[in-house]
Amino acid sequence: EVSPFGFSAVAADRIATSGTEGNLTVAVTSLRNQGLPVLPSITDGTGKLVMAGILANPATRSQHVQAITNLVVARGYDGIDLDYEAFAFTDGSSSWAATRPNWVAFVADLADALHAEGKLLAVTVPPMYDADYDSSSGYWVYDYAGVGKHTDLLRIMAYDYSVGSPGPIAPLSWVQKVAAFAP
Repeated sequence: EVSPFGFSAVAADRIATSGTEGNLTVAVTSLRNQGLPVLPSITDGTGKLVMAGILANPATRSQHVQAITNLVVARGYDGIDLDYEAFAFTDGSSSWAATRPNWVAFVADLADALHAEGKLLAVTVPPMYDADYDSSSGYWVYDYAGVGKHTDLLRIMAYDYSVGSPGPIAPLSWVQKVAAFAP
C-alpha cells in the first residue's frame, strides 16, 4: 500500500487537500494503475490542542469520523492513514493523559466506520519504548496497544532520532529498542 500526503484535518468536519488537487489526482491514478492500494495520509492541521479538543467531545469526534469516512468512500480510496503528530510535537506531554483515551476511542470509532465500508485504517505514530506512560516511555499518548487492536496497519516512525543537531537518522540500537516494544 502507498500513502501519499494528500490531506490535512482543519476542523472536526473539514478535511482540506494538501498541495494541489491535480497533483494528488495524478499520483493516485498512477498508483492505482500499478495495482497498489491507496491509503492517503491525513495530517493534523488544526493547531495546538485543537484536535485533542475535537476528540474529547463525543459529538465533534463523531463529526471527524464521518468527515474522514466520507472522504475515503467518495474518492474510492482503499482506506486512510492518520499521521496526527501534533499530540506529540505541539500539544505538550502535560496533555497526554487526557488525550490518550480520546485518541484510542477515535481510532476505534474510525476503524469501525471504515471497516463497515470495506476500507482499511493505517495509523502512523512516533516511537514508544514501554507501557509505563512516563517521560522515558517515548510518545505514549499514541498508546500502541490501545490503537493497535483497531487498526489494520500501525506504522512506527523509527527515524528522526537526531533532529536538534546533526547525528544519526536511526541508530540500529534505537530502532531495535523501538521494535522490541512494538505490538
